[in-house]
Amino acid sequence: MTEPLLTTSIVLASGSPRRQGLLRDAGANIRVVAPPIDEPSHRPAGMSPRQWAEALSHFKARCVAGMGYQDDCILAADTVCAIGDRVVGKAADAEEARRILRELSRTPHQVITGVTVLCPGKRLIASDLTTVFMRPMSEAE
Repeated sequence: MTEPLLTTSIVLASGSPRRQGLLRDAGANIRVVAPPIDEPSHRPAGMSPRQWAEALSHFKARCVAGMGYQDDCILAADTVCAIGDRVVGKAADAEEARRILRELSRTPHQVITGVTVLCPGKRLIASDLTTVFMRPMSEAE
């Protein structure tokens, strides 16, 4: 049996199976509490994509803290895709997904993950940005 990475339990403010798996694979002792929120679809004017990713992660963490977990350590994350200063949202349907993929395959874009850790008396908000260069895709792909 693997020893937990941390002796303190982490409340993961995410329903993402990928995030849960990464933390469990690392040996973290987690409790999953998905925040019951609808993510805003538009970011405020003047806010960069990086700031937006960080704000969304903080919003999720604060939501879970408000559900009675304020005395726990909460980890939340949100990932956005951007082309320049424009955030590429989630596709509403298959046609929009094709349009987005066409654009992403021709244009370097950024994938930004904002992370918030809230523990009693402490707060960390950070982000990481990766520039992605996709190979051109055919219409069949």
